[in-house]
Amino acid sequence: MARVIHTADTHIGYRQYHSSQRREDFVAAFEAVVHDAVESNVDAVLHAGDLFHDRRPDLGDLLATLSHLRTLEEAEIPFLAVVGNHESTRSGQWLDLFERLGLAVRLDDEPTVIEDVAFYGLDHVPESMRPDLEYEFTSHDAAHAALVAHGLFEPFAHADWDTANLLSESTVAFDALLAGDNHKPDRAEVNDTWVTYPGSTERASAAEREPRGYNLITFGEEGSTGGVDIRRRALETRSFVYIEST
Repeated sequence: MARVIHTADTHIGYRQYHSSQRREDFVAAFEAVVHDAVESNVDAVLHAGDLFHDRRPDLGDLLATLSHLRTLEEAEIPFLAVVGNHESTRSGQWLDLFERLGLAVRLDDEPTVIEDVAFYGLDHVPESMRPDLEYEFTSHDAAHAALVAHGLFEPFAHADWDTANLLSESTVAFDALLAGDNHKPDRAEVNDTWVTYPGSTERASAAEREPRGYNLITFGEEGSTGGVDIRRRALETRSFVYIEST
C-alpha cells in the first residue's frame, strides 16, 4: 500500500495583483504542502506541473523552492513531478536541475516505483503536437500504476485532451491519472480509471473561490474503487472578500 500527496499548479513566483505579499503567499502554500507531507509521513509527493508561474523564476523563488525540496529530502520523501506549460522552456527544465541535485525525480515513460505503485509522467504537450503522440510506457511489475500528467483532460471543463483515447492507446493500464493544469479540484472515472485534479494551492484568479488544497491518495485501499482512495485536504490560505458589482 502506498499513500501519496497529489498536488499541482503551485505557481511559485506569481506576483498576483503586482503584490509582493501575494507572491509570498504562493510560496507559503507550497511550504504548507511540504509540511503536511512530512507530518503525515507520506510515501511521496507527486506534482502534476506548473511548480513555477513562468519559465524564469527569480533567485528568491528558486532558493525557497530548493529549501522546501530539501525538507522533503531530509524526511526521505521523494518528490516526483512533470513539467507544466507555464514553466516549460525550450532547453533544460528547472525540474532537471532539481533532479541532478538529488531533490526530485522527473517522471517519464519509465516506471518510478514507490512501495507497490509504478508512477509515470507526461509533461504538457501543445495540442497541435498531440496527434503525433504515442502513449508507449515501459511495463512494470507493481500492483498499481498511475500517470502524472499536465493538461486539460476530459471530462472536465475547458478540456482539449481526449482522456479515453490516451487510456486506450497507452501500453500500460493505469489505475489513476493524476492531473494538473485545471485549477478546479475534481474527479471522475473514465474507462474504470480515476482522473483527478487537486486544484491550485493558492487562488490564481478571482474565479477560484473554493478552498484551495491537494489530494491525499492511497493505493491498495481495501473497499475503494479500483483500489484507489482519493481524499481532499484543504490548505489554509489568504481569505478573499468578493464584492458583486451591479
